[in-house]
Amino acid sequence: MEIKLEINKIFLSLSVSIFLIINYNLISQFKSLPSPLYGGDLYYHLGMMYHFLDGGSIFENSQLLNETPWAPFLYQIIIVFISKVLNTSLIIANIYSSLLFMIISSIIVYFLSKEIFKEKIIAIIPVCFILSQFPVFKYSYFTEVLIMPLFFYTFFLALKKNDSKHWILAGLTYGLVGISHVIAFFMATFFILVLFFFIFFLGFFEDRSEKSEKDFWLKISKKHLSINFSVLKNIISKNKFFFLAIIIGLLISQLYWFKPIFKHHLSTPNRISEYDQPNLKSIDLIEYTINSFKEIFLDFSSFQTSIFTIFSLLGISYLLLKKRSFEENYVLIILISLIFSRFHYLITIPLFSIDLFSRLLVSYIWVTLKPILFTFSLVFILEKIFSNKKYFSIILLISCLILSIFIFDYRIKNDRWIEVGKMSLPNYLIEVSSWIRNNTNVNDVFLSTNEISFMLNAISGRKVVNSRRAHSGMYVDVDTRWADAAVLLYGNNSEKIKEIVKKYNIKYLYWQANWVSLDFRFDDEGNLVDIFDPLLIRDIKNYANYLSENGVKFLRTKYWLDPANRADNVKKFDVLLVIPYNMSDYDPFSPELKKHLKLVKEFKENNEVVAKIYEIVI
Repeated sequence: MEIKLEINKIFLSLSVSIFLIINYNLISQFKSLPSPLYGGDLYYHLGMMYHFLDGGSIFENSQLLNETPWAPFLYQIIIVFISKVLNTSLIIANIYSSLLFMIISSIIVYFLSKEIFKEKIIAIIPVCFILSQFPVFKYSYFTEVLIMPLFFYTFFLALKKNDSKHWILAGLTYGLVGISHVIAFFMATFFILVLFFFIFFLGFFEDRSEKSEKDFWLKISKKHLSINFSVLKNIISKNKFFFLAIIIGLLISQLYWFKPIFKHHLSTPNRISEYDQPNLKSIDLIEYTINSFKEIFLDFSSFQTSIFTIFSLLGISYLLLKKRSFEENYVLIILISLIFSRFHYLITIPLFSIDLFSRLLVSYIWVTLKPILFTFSLVFILEKIFSNKKYFSIILLISCLILSIFIFDYRIKNDRWIEVGKMSLPNYLIEVSSWIRNNTNVNDVFLSTNEISFMLNAISGRKVVNSRRAHSGMYVDVDTRWADAAVLLYGNNSEKIKEIVKKYNIKYLYWQANWVSLDFRFDDEGNLVDIFDPLLIRDIKNYANYLSENGVKFLRTKYWLDPANRADNVKKFDVLLVIPYNMSDYDPFSPELKKHLKLVKEFKENNEVVAKIYEIVI
């Protein structure tokens, strides 16, 4: 039996195999997640996974009991499923699942590229650059490299085929975006709005042989506006399945979005975007816009990005200047969606004082679009310069594969957390995780500091009273929780302590030997010189009086609310900086709280007690 392999399949398999080997060689060195244990996104999602693994609901916040979830759940549920099927730990499943996602992503991007470029060899080039984005261990990156390419691919097929089957498939992927990532869902919705405008107002993707000016349903003149309802009805009839896809997507997305929309009415007391994004209300919008444009389209920060920038600009020029096909019009709409989403604040800030995460939206299109634009530049070069297109296509593909390896290498070498992933978690934390998961319920609530609570949830999935503000969820009244935590830990009102314990159903307190020193930095003379992430409560409502009345010490200051970003263009807030009852790692609590603490378990490292779990008895 003779087996014939097409050359494109050989090169596709070779490209994927090379990156599988490179990625395996890297991730096989990992003993933990390549992320900071305190405040790191990967560890936040590990907490979500433990929450699901131990029976927690996808409809509940994985950190805070009886609160709305901060992040959608698709990626985390997949990792938990893989962990169960392979009977391995969540960290191992999280790390090695990247290899599976790489293969799936490569297939999706290849099929999308093949539809756009037709030439099978050329279609492998975007795959090479997607491969350079791996490994991925986080739901946002998973969404960028797998879910969003799938979204764009299914919508392309739906527009091309325009039948119910393909539009239903497009609707399903829109729904998957909705349960994958909040920002990606905004981005997908921006794309759909732009697509709607181009289909229903500009007549894109219609058969041009049947299209004429008189067929246009909306006409605007100096004197009046007229609508041809017969033509409008015909356009809606031709594109009726478009609306079906939107309905399907919105219905699926309600698995995450139901509570934010119908319970909270999209009201966000914890405005996370204000904590670590540029404050667009107080900066020069024109200058910011120019700089943002440069970040996207004029990135010359390294040799690799410079090559990408030059060729991507050539690809954009090629798209804009030539007579476009169906496929090229589709890519142009993706590009317009990127521009519209990134710079929508030019309209929404002056009118509504709202910015829908404009800076964060970019990657959810750009990761898919940029390799495609790059490839268009190569198509242009092939058309204009080379006669033997197949031969030079192979040369270009090999060159792009080499470039993508350099991009991967540059990215990994500049990721400072890669080396962290090669180290194991401290032994005592492994013991803490095991003891808590074996001796407590998934919804049992622990009390601790913000960062220690974050870490504790990450390694156990158990609930906490307070955690890092930016990871607590947009729909959580964090200031009230933080104020209550301050009164619990450092207040002198025993009755109030009992009331708060009942309010949050708190069962345990977790103490760790860096309780104060993790958050407060002192110089040799004992002066406070810096803080990390202590209890910072916005100086609003009546919180200052509430703390004072219950014996909690605090300082009034103006400070950032997210320790991850303290740039000059990020907003500072008037805050109450809570001071521990004692500035001592080993005795920070108030005497009133200590009356209610019963020691349950101690954990040692090098024969020294470094952590304790207390039961809170009221």
